[in-house]
Amino acid sequence: MSRLARLLVWAVVLVVVVTLGAGIWLVSSLRSDRAVTYDEIGAHFKYGSIGSEPGGSLLQPIGGALPPYWIFQALPAICSDKLPGGYASLGFLFEPGHDLPIGVSRRRRFGVDQVGLNCAVCHTSTVRDSPRAEPRVVLGMPAQQLDLQGFVQFVLDYRNAVMTRIRPGATTRQIMDEAKAAMEPIFAKTKFSKPEATIRPKTARRAKRRR
Repeated sequence: MSRLARLLVWAVVLVVVVTLGAGIWLVSSLRSDRAVTYDEIGAHFKYGSIGSEPGGSLLQPIGGALPPYWIFQALPAICSDKLPGGYASLGFLFEPGHDLPIGVSRRRRFGVDQVGLNCAVCHTSTVRDSPRAEPRVVLGMPAQQLDLQGFVQFVLDYRNAVMTRIRPGATTRQIMDEAKAAMEPIFAKTKFSKPEATIRPKTARRAKRRR
């Protein structure tokens, strides 16, 4: 066998091996369904997955409607003029060392990092032990400052505004600018901010009498 023939054989073998390796990696990635887990029960309640991340298939979809992890992370920056405080503007709670708010989980599905909501999003809030104390997270407490309806509406409307503007020849910046312009009427009708806690006068008088 000539040297050229041997080189061709090795080239074919190399192509086959690389193709098989890429195919195995692709199948493994698409079949992956692995959530980020936490050993400590409190952390698991706050950030653990309950299976609400988008996934499944076109015929059998599962999970919610939140965008993938990286898009979810980018939305506050894209709409910084509308969400000046990020997701905290909607009442979400953040802890140091975590890039996602309490109540949002992360899972790898179909080779893509997805996010979803868990029970803590509606059942975690904060209290202050004194007027000057730092807020303390309380698990199981009603999330009285969360604007969940506003958050869901914001995500769905922005996703639809982006998807309907994806077309051949359009740049990413052009799509984002058009999507933001399309969202203006929605932002104008909805106030994304934390509701202030109020006490009714009758409730205040009852509490004073009990003292």
